[in-house]
Amino acid sequence: MRRNAAVISAVLVVLTLGATTGCSSTSSSNGSSASQGTDTSNRKVIEITFSGGKVTPIAEQVDVNVGQTVVLDITADVAGEIHVHSTPEQHVDYTVGHTQVPLNPLTLPGTIEVESHSLGKTILQLQVH
Repeated sequence: MRRNAAVISAVLVVLTLGATTGCSSTSSSNGSSASQGTDTSNRKVIEITFSGGKVTPIAEQVDVNVGQTVVLDITADVAGEIHVHSTPEQHVDYTVGHTQVPLNPLTLPGTIEVESHSLGKTILQLQVH
């Protein structure tokens, strides 16, 4: 019985760490325009702007490497959610103002669509190499 409790505790710790590292966000009042960001020291920052019911960029292709840190730098006039069609899928919540969200590591090569379901738009197509 003690062994089962220890195993369950270990699994809960791993799940909790995985959940908190993938969709954490911070917020500030910095306003940015939409464009592909920088790639420095294995980190790619991609800027996304939601304003007046529109999003930029639209269906932009961005090259990333397997395992590279990808951060969505989101500026929005209305809070919402972005859906990342990775394996496993990710749901990114953002607030009004400025939010930076690191994605869970992208471990499989291929194309990953990043969408706003509320706007019915594909924002990005991450080309993972």
